[in-house]
Amino acid sequence: MRRAALIILVIAARVLADEPQDIVFKADIDGSQQRYVELMPPDFDPKAPHDVVLAFHGHGADRWQFIKDTRGECKGVRDVAAKFGMIVVSPDYRAKTSWMGPKAEADVVQIIAEMKLRHHVGRVFVAGGSMGGTAVLAFTALHPELVAGVCSLNGTANLIDYEKFQEARTASFGGSKSAVPEEYKKRSAEFFPEMFTMSAAFTTGGKDDVVPPQSVLRLVEKLRQAKRKVLSIHREAGGHSTTYEDTCAAMEFMLREAGCRATGERDALRVTMGAKSPAADLAADAQVFGKAIDRALKYESALTEADMRLLKNAGVRAKERAVAAAASTPTWTTKKGKVVRGFFSAVDGSVQPYGVIVPEKYDATKPMRLDVVLHGSSKPVGMSEMKFIARFDEGDDVAKSVPDVDYIELHPLGRVENCYRWAGETDVFEAIEAVCRNYRIDRDRVVLRGMSMGASGTWHLGLKNPDRFVAIGPYCGYVDTHRFSETPIPGFIKVGPLPTYQEIGLHMLDSVDYAANAGVVPAIAAIGDKDVFFQAHVIMGEAFAKEGIPFTNLISHGTGHVIEPKTHAEQMRRISEYAAKGLDHDPKQLIFVTWTVKYNRCHWLELLSLGRHYERAEFRASLIGDGLEVSETGNITRFAIHRPLSRMRIAGAEISLPPHKPEDVLVFAQTGGLWMCEGLRSQVKLTGKRPGLQGPIDDAFATPFLCVRGTGRPWNEAVNAWADENLKRFKYEWSRYMGGDLPVKNDTEVTEADMRGKHLILFGDPGSNSWIARALPNLPVTWTHDEVRLGDVTQPARDHAPVFICASPLAQDRYLVINSGHTFHEKEFAAFNYLLFPRLGDWAVIKIGAEEKVVRAGYFDESWRKAGVVAP
Repeated sequence: MRRAALIILVIAARVLADEPQDIVFKADIDGSQQRYVELMPPDFDPKAPHDVVLAFHGHGADRWQFIKDTRGECKGVRDVAAKFGMIVVSPDYRAKTSWMGPKAEADVVQIIAEMKLRHHVGRVFVAGGSMGGTAVLAFTALHPELVAGVCSLNGTANLIDYEKFQEARTASFGGSKSAVPEEYKKRSAEFFPEMFTMSAAFTTGGKDDVVPPQSVLRLVEKLRQAKRKVLSIHREAGGHSTTYEDTCAAMEFMLREAGCRATGERDALRVTMGAKSPAADLAADAQVFGKAIDRALKYESALTEADMRLLKNAGVRAKERAVAAAASTPTWTTKKGKVVRGFFSAVDGSVQPYGVIVPEKYDATKPMRLDVVLHGSSKPVGMSEMKFIARFDEGDDVAKSVPDVDYIELHPLGRVENCYRWAGETDVFEAIEAVCRNYRIDRDRVVLRGMSMGASGTWHLGLKNPDRFVAIGPYCGYVDTHRFSETPIPGFIKVGPLPTYQEIGLHMLDSVDYAANAGVVPAIAAIGDKDVFFQAHVIMGEAFAKEGIPFTNLISHGTGHVIEPKTHAEQMRRISEYAAKGLDHDPKQLIFVTWTVKYNRCHWLELLSLGRHYERAEFRASLIGDGLEVSETGNITRFAIHRPLSRMRIAGAEISLPPHKPEDVLVFAQTGGLWMCEGLRSQVKLTGKRPGLQGPIDDAFATPFLCVRGTGRPWNEAVNAWADENLKRFKYEWSRYMGGDLPVKNDTEVTEADMRGKHLILFGDPGSNSWIARALPNLPVTWTHDEVRLGDVTQPARDHAPVFICASPLAQDRYLVINSGHTFHEKEFAAFNYLLFPRLGDWAVIKIGAEEKVVRAGYFDESWRKAGVVAP
């Protein structure tokens, strides 16, 4: 639909974001004038993405019902939408007595498309009451690809059985039930539960004689059996209305289960995921080519003729896509076969490419399995991104070949060569979200697999996030640092005994330490018996045996470090068996192991704090009847349970539970050796080391951050010059090896929004950097003109500097880092990816001079206050 085809008239006297605007448009289906009302959220930002909730009025009402009515269900929808920063759109959808007939359906599709042209729209949710509650179910059954979540208040899911308002429905559907039975059936959600893969909330009343609840309750049961995200609020004594409280609960369930956050929570969310939308993705799809050209010209030492052909073609492709995106004619979004796409990284704002392979069987109305395929090792050179893109770019017209499989493949770049660690790890999950925005993906059937470095990344991400994937398939990948470095390959760098503070940090990365989590996510490994890395799978097999878990390791005889087709086919067959079943989000037994709360989620379990980081933490529990029996909480001091609980026992002791609703998340904490329920997750304030704020220094660069350069007069010129050189080195290494421009501002340019929304990486000393001075009274360091003290050692400030990470005293849920980028450098980046492990822990005191020296280094305690000293 072209913008010129729209006739938009703003009828309100004043055009303000918080005032509803009555909008007229020309309906494509019949040329008639139709209307909808648009209500913007408070503090609406036209440059920022906003989700939309389409609110459908009831029988006899019109488009203003959900905009102005003070009834509980209308006010509840408005208030929750405002809380989540959403645009509310309320259409007439043809008549006061419309029941979502063909013309109303076409109008709604047109409105959604028009909204996406006029605003920076993210996802579209639907809500409605009575006739509107029925309309949202009908529209979702017909157009599931357009709907991110459903909130149906007192609607019906079966228009064939429903007997009331026959005259109105005949007018809406173009005939009676007997005349056009298929029209009634295809708008009856009860017959199409497979379309409801998104989060869905329903309210019904047992005494509702206007729209009886039985069909909706049957639909709810079907969705529960399919393990969908569903909330049913059924009031047996309730009639044909929904209270304000129940409306809010239903709306919030729909939004939160879809991953939405309230406006006040969004800055915190940006720590792990930037604001995204399909519109932004189109811009990224075009920009991936230009960025790859820039990197090749900047960092490739000698361009070959083949390289030049790739670069020339990329220039043409960049222009083609930019023109198509501007004209809203992006043919690649519906293309099958190989397609190169992109997203904007939340970490540094850079555009990052990924490849998708869309099969012939893909149907945008039906959710499909997603296989995330991680690529193998390749030296990070200037042409790396260009060559990666070339693997998936066949043009945006007809595909050269389209696979006949039942899954989409996603191939993330992951910053080229870091074994999917740090920002490379974040990129994998951001790429998954980008694919889910742009394709119809069944999130219960996401597979992770890869070969070589991709297999190592599969072990790493799969075992540490076991509830994210239905199965993992590593094909010959390493699982630890020390023994892998001993592989007899020319040029390999052996990692021998390390300083204690470095040795400790390996527990964050070495996936062999997380083998117990294969009891949650099935692992089907494969490798050739002549593979030089065969020992890696032997090591993992031993770890599985120690945990009492059978190890599936398919061995291709006589094969080296390659994928053998028959073995791979068997691996895929076994993976498909698990994928067909889908994820079980409510396992009856759960065993989860971690060494850090960076990796803290597993289905209904959320670990919140540990007794001591980088020591094994183990949780074991079983659902028994209506309660939970927790038998093991080794090294765990606080956790939350994300499922209904009526009873709780921990280590044989009955735990008293406060009054709570089934959807409430309860937190349990250990004090003085005794466990107790602390209350609701939303009411418990976490302090100290906690998920997302647990260190080490390198963790700050896996989520949004900003480097801050001091511009004031330093306390010590030598220390300040050293800090400036650190920043310059970090800027070069980030651009060269992490594929983005380092975010940098002068201290005088940093805003309060920067402070709240990003980790601050401060370079300089309290004299040169005003933000260091501002934070200093609350930092775990003593730093004066004369002395620097971290831990139990005091050093002269003239030639010593502190380097550390801690929870920021300036903003909630943010890191503050002093004088450090990544603690590994170009020597490691340019060598081998297994060398990219933390070199300093949480803190260090550095002696500056001709040769930089680590005087002391270590980790803060769990409160982020006491610096444990570990000698090098």
